[in-house]
Amino acid sequence: MEQVRIGVVGCGVIGRYHLDNISKNDKIKLIGVCDIDEKQAKKIAKDNDCKAFSDYKELVLSDNIDVVIVATPHYQHPEISIWAFEHGVHVLCEKPIAVQVNEARSINDVHKKHPELKFGIVFQMRRDPLWRQVKKLIETGETGKIFRVSWIVTTWLRTQSYYDSGGWRGTWKGEGGGVLMNQCPHQLDLLQWFFGMPEEITSVCNFGKYHDVEIEDDVTAIFKYSDGKTLTFVASTGEFPGTNRLEISCEHGRIVVENEKIKFDRTVNPVSEFVKDKSSSGVPEVWDVNIPISEKEELPIHAAILENFVQAVLGKEELSAPGTEGLNSLTLANAMVYAGVQGKPVKLPLDGDEYEKFLNDMIAKSKG
Repeated sequence: MEQVRIGVVGCGVIGRYHLDNISKNDKIKLIGVCDIDEKQAKKIAKDNDCKAFSDYKELVLSDNIDVVIVATPHYQHPEISIWAFEHGVHVLCEKPIAVQVNEARSINDVHKKHPELKFGIVFQMRRDPLWRQVKKLIETGETGKIFRVSWIVTTWLRTQSYYDSGGWRGTWKGEGGGVLMNQCPHQLDLLQWFFGMPEEITSVCNFGKYHDVEIEDDVTAIFKYSDGKTLTFVASTGEFPGTNRLEISCEHGRIVVENEKIKFDRTVNPVSEFVKDKSSSGVPEVWDVNIPISEKEELPIHAAILENFVQAVLGKEELSAPGTEGLNSLTLANAMVYAGVQGKPVKLPLDGDEYEKFLNDMIAKSKG
């Protein structure tokens, strides 16, 4: 196989972003585009010299397609992905992988039956050298045992006009969630990529705190891990100027990731040893270290995740972001919402049937 033959389902903003990346990649041949708006599909197809479809099944069933990129609204991700797998087509799906965990588990179950097919999710921040360096610090043991993590990401300001721009926005029926489903999937993916999955989540979710919406636009959560560490996560679409700061308190000091920089206040000796030393007083000696970003990414990270997927289909690379891992970040989002609604901690793995019932109840009441 010299070129990977791709079809794109969804011709909205994200779909067109993928089409731009495809046009710059000589390893890809664009076969077709699909959108329920047939006029839109034909226009995009003409602009990109490919076929137009208004039914994703017809695109998937094309004899000459290897990969489908799913860039539709969230609710359609599972059905399109599953259909593609069942008909022998690789899938690269936009985030989130689904709206609720039962559907994500169903996608993974179907994919498990077709191990010859590649399944990727567009978590492009895994290709960002900044975050790859953080991952390396943790994996190589440079941090030592991690005690506490805090990520405040409140740089997602959205006005009411944003939510009013589409009748589906800000509703359970249209989006299935708010800041956790739309703005924060990448941060939630990085959290589970770095620190694994917690055993319990407690949260305060505010629904329509800043906007006339049904969904959560403000969240404060606490994750409890089996190894004793805790993690706090704060997100909002109603604050300004906001903060984007990841802080990791660990055996060897503190790491702060902010403003595209990694600062490591590294203790000369392990913190726990100093704390337990009955002869010590004062504070440990600390080195102030600005961690260099050693890796480079030749492509913009969104294009890089597509390139990696293509190389995986060609058998030349491992996937940077396996689609099956999309379940983890979705689990965190669902659990935070459910814990907030319940007003009590939620144990993981999340009871998918309980959450599905909750979501269906919210959809039934939705104005979307």
